Amino acid sequence: METLEHLKSGDILINIDQSNNCISLRDVDVGSLAEYIVASSNSGGRHLIIGNGRTGIVGVEPESFSSIFTQAKSLCTGVDVSLEFIPSIRMVYTLGIITVKPSIKLASVQGAVYELEHNTPRLMSESQILTKIGLGIDSELINSLAGDIAFQSRIIENLQTDIKRASSYKGQWKSWVIGALFGFFISELLKLVFGLS
Repeated sequence: METLEHLKSGDILINIDQSNNCISLRDVDVGSLAEYIVASSNSGGRHLIIGNGRTGIVGVEPESFSSIFTQAKSLCTGVDVSLEFIPSIRMVYTLGIITVKPSIKLASVQGAVYELEHNTPRLMSESQILTKIGLGIDSELINSLAGDIAFQSRIIENLQTDIKRASSYKGQWKSWVIGALFGFFISELLKLVFGLS
């Protein structure tokens, strides 16, 4: 997304018209501005040009638009936005330029998540929301992971059985050694007593 300084260099209206990152709006209310801010944030960021339309410039009144901007911004969560006014466009008009930076997390308007489609806000689908927040795992992947977990569980059960068997041998070796020593001593004693060689 180009910087605001780039837009202001030279003829701002030509730069706005040639930019893919600018959305021109003649006028907005609080609700629609909040939707545009959130949708722009979730769609890689944009410059919202207020007071400039396709049929001509109408400009904005900075004080009243500042109030609309502040109210709209208060409805949004997860957005990074700034407002700047550019006066004396065609020596008469003032434009409001809202720079909306891309969101790291999902931005929303009172819990509703929007994205831009043809530069118009639309509600984001549930699957897109899950994908964007990292929960959009498809069922094939889940089934594969479940199979892997089951396989690993069987391996762990086999290892536990081997450990139990080994620990039971560990307990028995003492008796085996004692039995062997006892047998050795008895055989030696019998050899001495009966003179067996």
